[in-house]
Amino acid sequence: MNNEEFYNDEAIEYAERPNKTALKREFQSLQDLAIQIIALPDEKINQFPLSENTIASIQQTERIKSKNALRRHIRYLAKQLAKEDISEIQAYFNKVEEQQTRNSTFFHQLESWRDRLIEQQSGIFEEVLAEYPNLDRQYLRNLIRQANKETKNNQAPKSSRKIFKYLREISEQ
Repeated sequence: MNNEEFYNDEAIEYAERPNKTALKREFQSLQDLAIQIIALPDEKINQFPLSENTIASIQQTERIKSKNALRRHIRYLAKQLAKEDISEIQAYFNKVEEQQTRNSTFFHQLESWRDRLIEQQSGIFEEVLAEYPNLDRQYLRNLIRQANKETKNNQAPKSSRKIFKYLREISEQ
């Protein structure tokens, strides 16, 4: 074997070897995922497509008090997550995040309607009625009047909160 063949074989072997930095990044992302999973309530953790051993290990985290022990346990969980199907876990997190975004957008819409109703902007009452035809008009108008009185008298915005709560209840029906 001459030198050229030796160096070419070594270059091929070196190229196939995993990149150490990439492996560290991947392990760090698994640790971050473990931290995200630990932060979830138990009922959501049980919905994950994980093995029973991994779920049991995640649930053991609650008993750990020491920071160093917690750090070691997170590394252990990351090793266990490496054996699981990460794509399904990530899909679940994406689904949860999408739901939170929808809820946030919905609450912003309700807040906007409440504020515009209190300010008595033109056309807003009809817009809300078009969206929720089973709305009690008289009750909502009384709440709006009370909210305006509260703002004029610098009182706590009780009626404003009631309007938001009422709109949320109507939208859930």
